[in-house]
Amino acid sequence: MTILNLTRIMLLILALFPTACLADNKMVLERKDIQFFKVEEINRGKSIALKISGLAFHSALAVTSIKKEEQGSSLLILVYLGPAKEGLSGSFSFEVPVPDSVKDVRFGNEKTVIWVRK
Repeated sequence: MTILNLTRIMLLILALFPTACLADNKMVLERKDIQFFKVEEINRGKSIALKISGLAFHSALAVTSIKKEEQGSSLLILVYLGPAKEGLSGSFSFEVPVPDSVKDVRFGNEKTVIWVRK
């Protein structure tokens, strides 16, 4: 095996490595990687909900799941990405109720503030 062949094999392994890492759907979308990002406040009488939408700026990835978790007085939204395949898309739109105890809503592992209670 020549050095050229070994180099090609190494480049192939490195090219496939990110896809293998995404197999468990652990890549979290960050606010800076979203086009057409929009947060709309929906007033439902005594309660508030947010409609959050956008398009992941990763052409080879698609949204696989969306999770929310309360962290003290914040609500954290995590949008998970995985390899694009039929039936999945990079765009997302969902509504999330905002409990009275929540003072702000944050997005991604970077916890970017996307909404603050007035």
